[in-house]
Amino acid sequence: MFRHHSEGIFECEKVFGASFINSDGKTVYTRYVGEQHVKEDCNNYIPSAKEWVDNINKPTEWMIKTLKIED
Repeated sequence: MFRHHSEGIFECEKVFGASFINSDGKTVYTRYVGEQHVKEDCNNYIPSAKEWVDNINKPTEWMIKTLKIED
């Protein structure tokens, strides 16, 4: 709830920078990693912080269902 939303992704980018170089020497965009992570944890949805607050007492599907990651 505290970081799994669009504002949390902006914060992640602010803390870690817009991009980084991975172990393969490729540029990876921090926003992409943050968005992918939130989507995996929130049923392919990126909520706002307000949506979390508004729905905390009546959880919606994106709050309780995560995506299955395929290998």
